[in-house]
Amino acid sequence: MKKIYLIFIILPLYSYAEINLSAGPTFIKSDHAKSSDSSHINEAGRGFGAYADAEIVSPFYISLNLALQYSAESLSINYNYTNPKDSSEVGQLNNLSTIYSRISAAPSIRVYFLNMNKLKLFVGFGKIYGLGSFIHNQEEYEEQTGSSSGFLESAELSFSGNIKEAGLKYFWKKKFGLQVSYKQEIYETTKIATLNNNKIDRQSDQVIISYIAKVN
Repeated sequence: MKKIYLIFIILPLYSYAEINLSAGPTFIKSDHAKSSDSSHINEAGRGFGAYADAEIVSPFYISLNLALQYSAESLSINYNYTNPKDSSEVGQLNNLSTIYSRISAAPSIRVYFLNMNKLKLFVGFGKIYGLGSFIHNQEEYEEQTGSSSGFLESAELSFSGNIKEAGLKYFWKKKFGLQVSYKQEIYETTKIATLNNNKIDRQSDQVIISYIAKVN
């Protein structure tokens, strides 16, 4: 009987809910990226990526959002790697150019404090989970060290943390519009082989511009 009552409560709410899909580019500036021993990240650069989300907006100005993202950005690292199968094979090089690529999923809650027909303003908070890799510049490594010994092309990692965001939506038609948002990510990675098995504490700021379509 309780399940029946629950269905009668949920179905009307779902019929009034607004479902949005959006996709677009994201632009990244990393303000803080520090290894756990504070000695392996010299410069956290800028990057870009692709963003998509799905959102269910309730009639109470609160929504559930799931964002998926791929991004890549440039780093300068103090490379330090020891082959776990042969401890005599060691690679070290300061200021090695590296690309940090990643994919992530971020479930969040958004609260709308302005919810007009065309213009909507929101703030949000949630979690982030992802996988990434450090892709190192082999040509630069060999040029500086004179050898490929101790070089690992890619170091894999995973990460988790928190996000917060603020943004606006503008609908120029009933079902189509534009979303512009600012998002901050703060997370910690797992140990990274080419940073002497150190973790990274990272904060990044992003501007996301995406097109929106209402499904219902």
